[in-house]
Amino acid sequence: MARSHGLAVATLVLRIFALALLVASIVLIATAKIYQPFNPSLVAPPNFTFQDRYAYQYLLSAGVIGCAYTMLALVFAAINVARRKMVRGSEGVFFICADAVCAVIIATGAAAGLGVAVQYQEINQGFLDSPAGADYKKFYDQVDASCALLLVAALCTLFIIGNSAYSLAN
Repeated sequence: MARSHGLAVATLVLRIFALALLVASIVLIATAKIYQPFNPSLVAPPNFTFQDRYAYQYLLSAGVIGCAYTMLALVFAAINVARRKMVRGSEGVFFICADAVCAVIIATGAAAGLGVAVQYQEINQGFLDSPAGADYKKFYDQVDASCALLLVAALCTLFIIGNSAYSLAN
C-alpha cells in the first residue's frame, strides 16, 4: 500500500514537472522571432518566426499535444494520489500505451526542431558569429532551449511509464 502510494505521488510530481517543461517550451518557441530591418518599400518588415519552417511548426504542435495530454493525465494522477494507489489492470495498460505515444510525439517534435536548428547553425556559422547575426543566434538559441525542454519532458514521461509498468508488475 505504501509503495503504491509512493509511486502515485512520484507519477504526479513527474507529470507536474513535465507539464511545466512543456509550457516553457511552448512559450519559448512561440516567442522566438527574428526582426528584419525596416524597409520603407515594404508594408510590413519580413519577420522570421516558427511559422516559417515546418519543423518548428511540428515542434510547437508536439508541445501543445503533449501539454494537452499531460493535463488530462494529471487529473487521473491526482485521483490516484487521493485514492492512495496506482492504476491497475486494463486502465493501467491504457495509460502506459498513451504515455508511450505521447513520449514519442514529444521526442520527435524536439528532434525535428533540433535537427533543423543545428543544420542552419552549421550552414550559417560565420554569419551567426558576426554582429549582424545576433538576432539569428538568439532565435536559434531559443529553439535549442525549447527542444531541450521537450526532450526532458519526454524523459519525464518515460520515467512515468517505468513507474506504471512497475506498479502493474507488483
